[in-house]
Amino acid sequence: MRFVLAIVLASIAASTEAQTGASLSKKEQTRLKAEAARPPTAAQKKRMAEQVKKMDFGTLCSEAGRAFRAPRTTASGKHWDGLVVARANFPAGDIRPIKERRLALGIDECSAIAILGKPDAQTRSGQSNQLVYRERKIYVYTDNGVVRGWQD
Repeated sequence: MRFVLAIVLASIAASTEAQTGASLSKKEQTRLKAEAARPPTAAQKKRMAEQVKKMDFGTLCSEAGRAFRAPRTTASGKHWDGLVVARANFPAGDIRPIKERRLALGIDECSAIAILGKPDAQTRSGQSNQLVYRERKIYVYTDNGVVRGWQD
């Protein structure tokens, strides 16, 4: 929870600084840096693990994609990213397409969601699934959780 608070405080400070032209005092900057550098406590780690376990499939996959493309730099953020990526359990061959945000045949469904984000709709029939991205006008087709094609 502290890492979320530190991130929120830093973004508010940056927003305020951008709007007013004022900067944080040295004391505030030091406090924020110390807060961000502090590793998560055992209780915080447990809460983070519980939050990751409660994530639905689409949220987990899209958050794991973000973790690959823009990893967090704080100790708590690194721990969070590690939990999310471990739970998403991407095949090793899917990591490069995720980082490059490029669909490829043969990647798994979670990897496709990590690349494109949560779909607007899904249509399942047996072992086949269609991920629908209306605004992007992309349809991704999977069989047994593996991307077999897409239409854009």
